[in-house]
Amino acid sequence: MPPSRPTAHAERATTVRRALLVAIILLAAALRLTRLGLIEFKYDEATTARNALAVVREGDLPVVGMISSQGPRNPALMSYLLAPPFALSRDPRLAAAWLGLLGVAAVGFTYWLGNRFFGWPAGALAAALFAASPWAVFQSRKLWTQNVALFTLVFVASLLVLVVRQKSWALVPALAAVGALIGLHLGGLAFVGVLAAVLILFRERVRLLPLLVGIGLVLLVLCPYLIHDAARGWPNLRAMAALGSSGPSLNLRAPVMAARVASGCHLEDLAGTHHAEFVASIADLRWFDLVEIGLFWLGLAWTAGRVGREAVGQRGALSADAQARVVLLCWFLVPVALLTRRTPVQPHDFNLLYPVQHLIIALLLADAVTWGASHARRSIRTAFTGLVIVLVVSLVAWQVFFQESLLTFVDQHDTPGGHGAPLKDTLAAARRVEALAAPEDAALIALLPGGEPRHHGLAAAFDVLLPPAERRLVDGREALVLPAGPTAYLVHPDTSA
Repeated sequence: MPPSRPTAHAERATTVRRALLVAIILLAAALRLTRLGLIEFKYDEATTARNALAVVREGDLPVVGMISSQGPRNPALMSYLLAPPFALSRDPRLAAAWLGLLGVAAVGFTYWLGNRFFGWPAGALAAALFAASPWAVFQSRKLWTQNVALFTLVFVASLLVLVVRQKSWALVPALAAVGALIGLHLGGLAFVGVLAAVLILFRERVRLLPLLVGIGLVLLVLCPYLIHDAARGWPNLRAMAALGSSGPSLNLRAPVMAARVASGCHLEDLAGTHHAEFVASIADLRWFDLVEIGLFWLGLAWTAGRVGREAVGQRGALSADAQARVVLLCWFLVPVALLTRRTPVQPHDFNLLYPVQHLIIALLLADAVTWGASHARRSIRTAFTGLVIVLVVSLVAWQVFFQESLLTFVDQHDTPGGHGAPLKDTLAAARRVEALAAPEDAALIALLPGGEPRHHGLAAAFDVLLPPAERRLVDGREALVLPAGPTAYLVHPDTSA
C-alpha cells in the first residue's frame, strides 16, 4: 500500500490542476464571449468591419488598413483576421466572439507558458489574473484591437525556447510573430526592440540561417505594405518614426498606465460623465486594483533584483529560470521605454504588454509561497499559501463584479465621454428598418448626420449593419430622397430635411 500513496497523491494533484485550468478557461470565456451587444461600435470598429467585409464581399485585397489616431496607416492584417467571421455574417457580434475566442486561447497559452518555464503555480496564477483583468477583457472584445495577445505569446514563447532551451530555430517563429504583430498594427514595431534586446543579451544563441529565414518571413508578411509605402515616399513609416522622437521630454505616464491596465484601475472612467453615479451604485472596493498595481511594482523589482543578484553572484552566468525572467523584463521594459517618447498615451497602447504584468505578479506570489514553504512550520506554510489563494480569488472576484457592473450600467445609461455607443442600439435600429422593408421588398434609406462611411461614424456603422442591396446612406441634413417605389426610412434625430 505505501508505494501507491505517491501515485494517488500525484493523480489527485493532476485532477485539481486540470479542474483549475478548466475553471480559468470558463471564466475567460464567460467574460469575453457574453453580452457582445454591449461592445463599442463607433467609427473605428465600423471601419475595421467594412474593410473585412470588402475582403469577403468584393474580393478586395487591401495592403493598408485603418489610419491610426497618431497619423500613419496600419498594415491590413486585421482585415484578413476578421474576414472569416464576416464571411459568415455581417453581424459584428460574431467577429467580436472570434476575437474573444483568441483572447480565451491567450489565457490558456499563458497557463502553458507559465507552467513550462516558471512552474505550475506561476502559470495558474498568471492565467487566473489575466482571465479576469478588466482592461484586458475590454480590449480583447474590440474589433479594432491594437494587438492580439495570442500572437504576442507565440512571440514570447519562441524567445523563451530560443534562450532557455537553446533551440536556435525558435528564432524563426519569433520573427514570424513579429511580422504578424506589425501587420496588425504599427505599434508592433516595439517587438523589434524586444527582439533586439534579447538577441544582444543572448547573442550566443543566434545562428545565421534561422535569422535569415525569419527575416524572410517578416518581409513576406509585410512586403505588400512596404512596397505600397515605398511607392509613396514612406509616409507611414516616416510618421511612425516621428512619433518616437516627438520631443525631448519623457512621458512618465507611460509606466504608470502600463501598471494600471493590468488591473481595473480607472475602468470607471468608461462611465463617462456618469462616473460618480456609477461608482455610487456599486460596492466600492477599487482599492483591490491598487493592491494589484502594488504587487506588480513589487514583482517587477523582485524579478529584476533576483536576476541582478544571480548575475553578480555567478559573474554573468544565469540559470534557466533567470534567463526566462530576463525575457519577461525585456518584454515589459522595452515597449514602455518607447512609449515614454509618445504623448499622449492611451490604455490601448499597452495591449502589447498582455499578459506580462500578470506573469510578473504570479512569479512574485509563487516565489513567496516557495520561500514560505522552505522557511516555516507546516501550519504557517499552510496559512501563508491560503493567504495567497484568498488574495488572488478576492482580486478575481472583485474584477469580475466590477466589469460586469460596468456593462450593466452601460446597458442602462448613456455614457458620453466614456464607453462608446453599444452595438445593440445601432443593431436594433438596423434590424427594425430591415424588417419593415422586407414584406414589400422596399428600398432602405438611412437619413444620418453624414452619409459618407469613409468619414462619418454612423454611416460607417449602418454600411455594415444594413444589407448591401437596395439601400442608401444619405446626409439627412442636406437632402431627402423620395424614390418612386416602396421605401423604408431610418431617420436619425439629428437630421432634418
